[in-house]
Amino acid sequence: MPAELTVWSARLAAVALAITAGPEATGVPGADAVFRAALGLALVVAAGLAPRGVLLAAAAATCATGSTLGVVAAAAAVVHCLPARPRAETAAVTGAALAGAVLRLAWPATERATAVVAGAVVLAVAGSALVRVPAPRRRLLVAVGGGAVVGATTMALLYAVTLAGERAHVQDAVARIETSLAAARDGRTADAATILRQAAVDLDAVEARLDRWWALPGRVVPLVGHQATAVDALLGGAGDLAVVAANAASVADEDELLPRGGRVDLALVDRLRGSLEDVASSITRLDAVARDVRSPWLAPALSRELTRLVDRTDEAALEVERALGSAHVVPALLGGNGPRTWFLALLTSSELRGGGGFPGNYGILRADDGELELEHVGRIAEILDAVWSTNAPLLGDTEYLARYASTYKLDRYFQNVTASPHFPSVGSAVSQRVGLALGRPIDGVIALDPYAFATILEVTGPVVVPDWPEPLTPANAARILLHDQYVALDIDSRARLLEDATRALFAQLTDGPLPPPRELASVLGRAVDGKHLQLWSSHPSEQAWFESIGAAGALPPVHGDALAVLVNNANENKIDWFLRRSVSYEARVDPVTGEVDAVLEVTLMNDAPAAGLPAYVIGPMGPTSPPAGHNRMLVSVLTPLGVDAATVDGEPVVVTSGSERRRHAYDLFLTIPPGGSSVVRLELSGEVDVDGGVYRLDLTQQPGVRDDTVEIDVRGGSGWRAVGGRSTFVPIGDQTLQVLFERA
Repeated sequence: MPAELTVWSARLAAVALAITAGPEATGVPGADAVFRAALGLALVVAAGLAPRGVLLAAAAATCATGSTLGVVAAAAAVVHCLPARPRAETAAVTGAALAGAVLRLAWPATERATAVVAGAVVLAVAGSALVRVPAPRRRLLVAVGGGAVVGATTMALLYAVTLAGERAHVQDAVARIETSLAAARDGRTADAATILRQAAVDLDAVEARLDRWWALPGRVVPLVGHQATAVDALLGGAGDLAVVAANAASVADEDELLPRGGRVDLALVDRLRGSLEDVASSITRLDAVARDVRSPWLAPALSRELTRLVDRTDEAALEVERALGSAHVVPALLGGNGPRTWFLALLTSSELRGGGGFPGNYGILRADDGELELEHVGRIAEILDAVWSTNAPLLGDTEYLARYASTYKLDRYFQNVTASPHFPSVGSAVSQRVGLALGRPIDGVIALDPYAFATILEVTGPVVVPDWPEPLTPANAARILLHDQYVALDIDSRARLLEDATRALFAQLTDGPLPPPRELASVLGRAVDGKHLQLWSSHPSEQAWFESIGAAGALPPVHGDALAVLVNNANENKIDWFLRRSVSYEARVDPVTGEVDAVLEVTLMNDAPAAGLPAYVIGPMGPTSPPAGHNRMLVSVLTPLGVDAATVDGEPVVVTSGSERRRHAYDLFLTIPPGGSSVVRLELSGEVDVDGGVYRLDLTQQPGVRDDTVEIDVRGGSGWRAVGGRSTFVPIGDQTLQVLFERA
C-alpha cells in the first residue's frame, strides 16, 4: 500500500475510532463527536512530527493500562523506531491507535484519573510535535489555539453569568414546590395546584432565558456543557413534574374523597388514580434524567443538588406508590367490583387472646359501589348459635388448626379464634366458618379493640349512647369499654351499649365532618401501628396491600432471631384489665456461626383485688374457675430457639411445645393470686442467620390493655463487641432491632 494512502487511512481510522469512543467533553452529543474527531486527527498529525522516543514512551504508557489499542500502538511504535529513518505510515498508525486507546482508557478506575493519564499522553505527543513545527506555522497554531481558549472562556463566562442571574428565580420556584407540598399535606389541594402551576411557569421562564443567543454557545465549551446539560435536566424535569402534580392536585379536593351520606365517590377515586399514574411516570422520568446526567465533571454544588434531587424523587416515588396502591385497592374494598361483606370483630383486650382480645361482639358491614352500610351489630353468641345450628365446619390453614383447634376447642368455642398472633390465619378461619354459618360469603375481616375505637373518636368527635351517663371520648372510651361497663351494667345493657356506640361511631365516620384524608390516615395509622386495628381480605392483591401498610397483623418471616410473648386468658372473665407485664431478653451471639444463647424472663403482675368487683370481672365464673382475683392464663413464647430449661419463680417446670410460622411455640399454664406476680424464665439456645455481622431480633407485641416494658441486652461472643446491643423501651406494635458486631 503506498505510504500516502496508509497515512490517509490511518487518519480516517483515527477519526472513526474517536467518534465511536465514549468520553464526553461537553455532554452535547454533536459537539462531543466533533471534539473527539478533531483530537483523533490531531494525534495522527502530531505523531508524524513527534520524536520517536516520545511516541514509543506514550504508546508504552497506554499499553501498560491494559488497553488492546494500546498494545497495537506500542507494536506500531516499535516498528516505527526500527529503521534508521522514521516512516510516515508507521507514525500515522501509531497515532491512530493512540487516539482510539486514550479515548477508551478504563484504568485508573475513576474517570478523572483516567482523563489525567490520557491528557498526559496527548500533551506529550502534541507538545513534542509542536516544537518541531517551523516557527511561522508554530506562531499561527499558537495564535489559533489562544484565540480558541479566549473564545471558549468568553462563552463559558456568558453562560455562567446568565446562570448566576437565574439562581434566585430557580430558588423561588423550588420554594414554591416545597410550599405546595406543605399545602397538599394540609389537605389544601387547590392551593397546592395553583402554587405548582406558578412554579412550572417560573421554571419554563428560566429555561427560556438560559437559551438566549449569548448563553447558548457556552453549552459546547468542554466541562461547561456538562453543567448546562445537568441544569436543563433539572429545570425540564422539575417543570414537567410540577405541571403533572398540579393536574393531579386539581383533580379533586381531598375532602371530596371522604364519605358523604354513607357513600364514597369511586369515580373520583378512579380519576385520582389516573392522575397519580401520570405523576409516577413523571417522577420516574425525572429520576432517570437526574441519574443520567450525573457526572464526575459537575461542579460540587450542582452535583449535590442532583444527589438531593435523586433522594427526593426516591422519597416521592415511594409516597406516590403508596397512594397508587390505595387508589387501586380502595375501590374494590368498597364494592367497586361488586358487593363486599366485611365481618367486624370487636375485641375485648381485658380478656386476652394471642391476637389481642376476645371477640365479644361483632358487626356486618356491607359495601356496594362505594356505599357503606352497617347491617348488624350483635353479640358473638349469635354467631356461635349460627355455627352450631348449621353445623358449619371449622376451616383454616393447616398449621393454625394443628396448633389451636384442639387446645382452644375452636370447634365448640369459636370465640377463641383470635388465640393466634398471626391475624391472616385468624381472618381466614373467621371468613370461612362465619360465611358458611351465615350463608353468605365473607370477603374480609376487620378486628378492632377499644383503643382503636378511642383513636377513631379523635377524628369523629365524642359519641353519646343512651346506656351511659357521659359521652365516649378518646380519653375515656377504652376504660369504659374494657372495664367500667362490666362493673356498672348487666349483660343486656352492655350489649346495647356497644351496639349503640358502634352504630354512632359508624354514622359519624360516614356522615359527619372529618379531617382531610391524610390526617385521617395518620390518626388511624396509630391504631394500625399498635395492632389495635387489623385487616384481612380474601383477595390476594388486597391482602398484599394490607401487608404493605402494616395493617395485616402478620407474624413476620423469620430472618434472624424472633420473640413473641403471649397470654391467653383462661378465666372467662375480664381480669386482664389488671395485668401488667415486663420482658427481659439477654442474648449472647456468635456473629460468625450464628449461635445464640439467650435468657428470657417474663414478669407478670396481677393488680386485681381479691373482692369487691363482679365475678364477670375478677371471677370466679364457675366451680372449676380459680378463686376471685386469681388470674389463670396460658403463657406462650414463640421463638426460633430451643428451650434448655424452664422455671416459674425459680422452680423447674415442663413446657409443652408446638410450632407456628417457623417458630417453636412453648406453652405453660400459670395462676397468679391477687396482688401477686410470677417470673417465667426460659433458657434458650440455637442458631440464627446473622447477615453481614448484623444480628436481627423481630419482637412481636401482643396488643393488650397496657404495653409491655421490654429490656434487651445483646452481647457478642468471645472476641466480639455488640454496638447498640442494650435498650429498654415500651414497644408500640411490632419492633425490629438490629445489632452490629465488631471485633473487641
